[in-house]
Amino acid sequence: MPKTEEVKLTPRDKETIEKLVDMTGDIVKLAQCKKDPAVDIPVRALSNVSFNERKKIIEMGRRTSQQQLFNLSQGQNYLHEY
Repeated sequence: MPKTEEVKLTPRDKETIEKLVDMTGDIVKLAQCKKDPAVDIPVRALSNVSFNERKKIIEMGRRTSQQQLFNLSQGQNYLHEY
């Protein structure tokens, strides 16, 4: 059996994992209450981006849209973006 290398997580990796665990916990709680779980997805539009002069990059803004996980039409629209 090949030996696997240990992955070193950055503070940002740890923060991302924590947010994903929190989000999945929220989804499970809503589903257990028979409520439609949803996630907030960043709005991918020119109106939601800005140029960061200091970093010299274009950054995504804070606007989001809520996507219902059990709404088939919203899921299809989201998949078509990719």
